[in-house]
Amino acid sequence: MSLENDLKETFMKHAEDVRPDVQSWPTVEKKVRRGHTARVVTSSTLTVALIVAAAIVLPRLASNKTSHGFINKGKFTPVPGTPAHSIRPVAGKTTFVDEQGGWLLQYPTKWKEQVFSGDIEFQPPGLHVAKNGASDTVFVTQVMFQSGNYQTPFTQIGGGAHVTQRNIEIGGMPALELTITNKLNGQMLGLAYRLDWTHWCAQHCAPQGLNTVLVFNIASGNPGYWRSFGPDARAIANSIRPLANTGGTAGPVRTRYGSAQGSFTLDPFSATLIAFMDERLVTVNTGAGSLAETYMCCQAPRDYLNRLYVGPSGGRPVSYVIQYDPNTGTGSDHRIGVIVTYSNGTSNGTLGPNSTQGELIDVVRQSDGTYKIASMCTACGEK
Repeated sequence: MSLENDLKETFMKHAEDVRPDVQSWPTVEKKVRRGHTARVVTSSTLTVALIVAAAIVLPRLASNKTSHGFINKGKFTPVPGTPAHSIRPVAGKTTFVDEQGGWLLQYPTKWKEQVFSGDIEFQPPGLHVAKNGASDTVFVTQVMFQSGNYQTPFTQIGGGAHVTQRNIEIGGMPALELTITNKLNGQMLGLAYRLDWTHWCAQHCAPQGLNTVLVFNIASGNPGYWRSFGPDARAIANSIRPLANTGGTAGPVRTRYGSAQGSFTLDPFSATLIAFMDERLVTVNTGAGSLAETYMCCQAPRDYLNRLYVGPSGGRPVSYVIQYDPNTGTGSDHRIGVIVTYSNGTSNGTLGPNSTQGELIDVVRQSDGTYKIASMCTACGEK
């Protein structure tokens, strides 16, 4: 039996043993074989098996669009009793901020990042992936979420894979590291880092009463790729921090739908803006319901409906660039500039080119300590 089949059978068997709420392998295979931009690697069952090696133990979480009681929308402040973290620019690194999962990390700027089935993936540049997604042409890292205990041991592994685990710390936070190797030759196949994310989750949260686990997976069947890209992948994992407890000055920033260039200050004002903008674009990009309104107060809901949901020619917002100077504004009110790109609108029934529009958005700190979008405008003298 091939290693690929061994892994598939092993993970299927383990899934049955622990009865997780996960989909069958045929369903998983069907999903990962769907066409997706720059995503040929998903056609490899082995790659998928490695990616879910640590994830198959516990139920995977989808985005939760309802209140879950773990974190208040707009409250980007440290959780009592947990360590605060600072961030600083690192040459050649970009900071990725994910408000849906409540995390951030730093990755090599030359690497590719993308959203696939709701998860964030990071891949090295220049890999010539085989059309069949052969495992020796793949090197993938991924952030995903589960429910349960992050320390749940990975037991009953058989077939051609061997798993070892050890307790570590990431940014002062306790974590579990799983190492997956080939039983026959000891070749590295995957790494998984598991952290308790119950206090930090935003939307990818377990049902109340259960813990949320953030998992960072690394997978490849190519020893050369592990030598070339393994250190960077491990460094990415070790840079994971909770968004609510982290502030400072980052270098370039990327989010699910936006970006910021140069020296960008990450604080509760800019974090609130990122959360609002990403939620604003969620509906357009995924068709899912948006939580943008939960970040708004005061005049903002009226501004949002009247001016900013639809672009200049009827197009919808698809990406944005933030321009933020924390030295402007007051201690409780900051006006932040955003350049929004809108999808093709129509003019007299004819599809037009993408357009951009500058917006000014006021973020305020309220008396209860939460941060909200208070107002927004395009022609701000006419507010």
